[in-house]
Amino acid sequence: MKKLLIAFVLFPLSLLAQNAGFTIDGTLTGYPDSTAIQLFENGGAVPLATATLKKGKFLLKGKVEEPVLCLLIIGG
Repeated sequence: MKKLLIAFVLFPLSLLAQNAGFTIDGTLTGYPDSTAIQLFENGGAVPLATATLKKGKFLLKGKVEEPVLCLLIIGG
C-alpha cells in the first residue's frame, strides 16, 4: 500500500519532467553563408524555428506539444 501511495505522489512530477523541445543541429554544403533555414509544420504558415547558415552549419531550436510532420525550407 505504501508503494502505491508513493507512485501516486511521484507520477505528477514525472509529467513535469517531460521536455517538449527539439534541437536540429545540421551541416549543409553547397549554399552560401547567410542562407535562411526555416522549419514549418506541414500546412502551417508560421515557421516553428528559423536559423541562418554560418560556415556550412545551422542550429534550429523550438518547442512542440506533440510529434508533427515538418518541412525544412532552405533559402527563399
